[in-house]
Amino acid sequence: MRSVPLRLSCLDGRLCAEVGDVQETVYDFDAAEGACGLFAEGRAQFDDFEVRQLEPPGTEISFINGRPLQVPAERHGQMRAVLGYYWLPRDGYWSPAKLDGCEQPGLRPRPRGEKPAALWYFQPCPGDGVLTASNCIVGRGTTIGLAIACEEDDLGSGYALTASASSPLKLKLLRAGKTVAESDLATPGQQVNMSLWRDGDYIVGRAGDAHLAYKDEQPLKGTRCCAYARGSGAAIGKLTLGHRRGYYYAFREVETDWQPATGEWLTHSGLACIAWDYWLTAKAEPGAMSYNLRPQPHDLQVDFWVSEYTEGFANGHHQHYPYYDISLVTCAQERDKDSGYRFLIGGEKGRVTRLLRLGEVVAETKDRRLWITMGGHCNSPRAIHVVVSQSGGKISLRVNDVEALEFTDPEPLPGGFVGIGAAGCTANFRNFWMAPVGD
Repeated sequence: MRSVPLRLSCLDGRLCAEVGDVQETVYDFDAAEGACGLFAEGRAQFDDFEVRQLEPPGTEISFINGRPLQVPAERHGQMRAVLGYYWLPRDGYWSPAKLDGCEQPGLRPRPRGEKPAALWYFQPCPGDGVLTASNCIVGRGTTIGLAIACEEDDLGSGYALTASASSPLKLKLLRAGKTVAESDLATPGQQVNMSLWRDGDYIVGRAGDAHLAYKDEQPLKGTRCCAYARGSGAAIGKLTLGHRRGYYYAFREVETDWQPATGEWLTHSGLACIAWDYWLTAKAEPGAMSYNLRPQPHDLQVDFWVSEYTEGFANGHHQHYPYYDISLVTCAQERDKDSGYRFLIGGEKGRVTRLLRLGEVVAETKDRRLWITMGGHCNSPRAIHVVVSQSGGKISLRVNDVEALEFTDPEPLPGGFVGIGAAGCTANFRNFWMAPVGD
């Protein structure tokens, strides 16, 4: 007799059975609640039986509602209000609106021309993305839609969930513009929460009490997400982007998943002359590295921001300090920056960007667009946005939306730990998220 681990889970209609290393998932929204137990045909022995309530998976990456954000203006010390710093409108406008029954202001889409008004997340979200729109109002003659896995700004290239005003309200799940599932919902004008997410080969949509699921034998490859609306009577209370298997760390507080290996790390210290109110500071003289405790696969997307450090004084003055030699480590086998891939940004006092594999340089650039330079008062740029994508040995690095490095590893490293750090400076990190992008 041999021992085999068994696991059966049910959450939001998702039934998942695991027998050893074999896993099978189906969606059944009619599954009823009931008792849990064990049974066997023939002789069997059970150990460590446990029943517990599951928490919904995933993490929130970004959201937008009708409350304007304050971001730096062109002139030093000035601010300007924007609606959705990371959400970009296309083919229409999105303005703040007061929705009945909502504490926060909502979003009112205003289409321009025949195309729907769309609101796109500003960068790719690969893998099992989740898009949620709360308190949606579908007025007469209007449609609200959520879309994921799109190619660039093409609504018809991905998966979509639409709620259209009719009697009753019509809910549809679409693949590349073609309906693959549909259901009736409620009456027009009623507020409803909508969600669309990817779960491996499954695409799942929900609005109110209605659920739709579709298993795609040839999953789409797009990575862009958006909300859109047709007609003038639609509204959304809040639009949220998340990831079912991702991890997000804002660094608003101490994150116990991160453990320093070297240097001094401080949460929300000092001041920032950019519009930041939370961050993690690395006192990196001579160096500082911190590692996440959750191992990640090779196929991975990592996204974070890092900025200059500012110090204030009792007399009201402040000083900006240079930042450079920023490191992101992936696939590390131990808490050692040379045990995996290491992305070095702003090396040699801000002049060079490199990719190292097990401590050896495999790609390098001295592109001036990537330089970090200290001016008379502050750095340029004062903050950088870092995005790393790894899939099947293909590795890319983007810095402030500039393609910095591309490398194909003929012998991809296995998954491992992820780490961040700096050397010879003090730097602020924030809004770090990572998500597997493979099966």
